[in-house]
Amino acid sequence: MSRYGVIVLSMLLSSLLAVVGCGSSGGGEQVDLVDLLPASGQISGWQEDTSRGEAGPEVTSDLAEATMWVDGAMDTFTATGGWVALAQEFYVNGEITIDLHIFEMSDADKASAVYDALADYSGISWTDESYGGGEAKGRFGCTAPFYCGADAQKGKYFIETNTKPATAESEAKAFMSAVLQQIP
Repeated sequence: MSRYGVIVLSMLLSSLLAVVGCGSSGGGEQVDLVDLLPASGQISGWQEDTSRGEAGPEVTSDLAEATMWVDGAMDTFTATGGWVALAQEFYVNGEITIDLHIFEMSDADKASAVYDALADYSGISWTDESYGGGEAKGRFGCTAPFYCGADAQKGKYFIETNTKPATAESEAKAFMSAVLQQIP
């Protein structure tokens, strides 16, 4: 095998091992991060938006790739020392679009630290939101006329959505509530 072939094979194996490692909870119930993303049609009215991303959910534990997915905004996640992986999917319901990111942290304290640290980003004026509850904490805000953002933290996961247009507030909140019901 050529030297180039060995390098390519090594890179592929490294990527595969990184993805296989995503979603391990380090004890107790093992959750695969990709399983936390709703399938197309699982939330009534919402379908996967393949015009804005690859078909199927995407998961990475590679920092460079995650940084690209979130337009460079990984500093807060890595500063805690607890970032594990990121899953993303894009959804559409008529004219409404939602970008969903689920960040897996090493534990609930790290996820809570991220949630607290991101309270002041993007110039959004946040309001607390329960999203139907349980142990999740959440917030919601819009930067009219552009988009609405919804953030939540449940267990070791930080969840964020961006919804366009900003007039789709009730749809955005209902979507986040449905997502949180799937997260342990």
